[in-house]
Amino acid sequence: MKIKNSTPVETSVLRALANIVAKGELEPQQRPHVTVHFAVWKGRSPEARKARRMGYSLRASGHVPPGLKFNQALVTIAVSRIERDPKLAAQIVAHDLAHEFAEMQGYTHEQMRGPLYFYKGNWTEHYEWAKDYPLVLKPKKVRAKPAPMEVVGKKLDHAQKRLANALRKERLAVTIRKKWETKVKYYHRQWTCGTTPPAGVGHEAQPAEDLHQ
Repeated sequence: MKIKNSTPVETSVLRALANIVAKGELEPQQRPHVTVHFAVWKGRSPEARKARRMGYSLRASGHVPPGLKFNQALVTIAVSRIERDPKLAAQIVAHDLAHEFAEMQGYTHEQMRGPLYFYKGNWTEHYEWAKDYPLVLKPKKVRAKPAPMEVVGKKLDHAQKRLANALRKERLAVTIRKKWETKVKYYHRQWTCGTTPPAGVGHEAQPAEDLHQ
């Protein structure tokens, strides 16, 4: 089974929940072809409502093994719920996984009216085991604040590189200017004298740069 996790929850916990539920809902030969995408529940947006209502992102994609109606499921997680009760949040994820896996098998909502697949009655009792896998948030990456002199050193290095680049461009500009000054002088002399170099002679009298144009 492939797990895609775009939530702040530890992937190892979500993978464990998905594997346990899959053992009870899917055949062994079907599990390797299934993809579960865990995403953050984004409130009342149209996309979130559609995702929650449908429960999956794609009905069929790639290879769908025999016996499955589709092989990709989308499970959304409310981060605020994790902070309030991580064990209950794990039960909800397990419940949603069971619901999606049953739909993969082709079951309709009419056939899934019990608490095993819907939030009815004693549904939490069916997922008491999920409390052993409370949802844990990934540790936040804290970027160490660089020392003041380290910042100054980086800025100095950047400035030196920019200066070197500017000096290189300046030297190139001087070379190009001298080249065209020479050409202007050469053709200006011909213009003022009113003479045109004879065939086969002009090339010898031209500035050396013209021979490479």
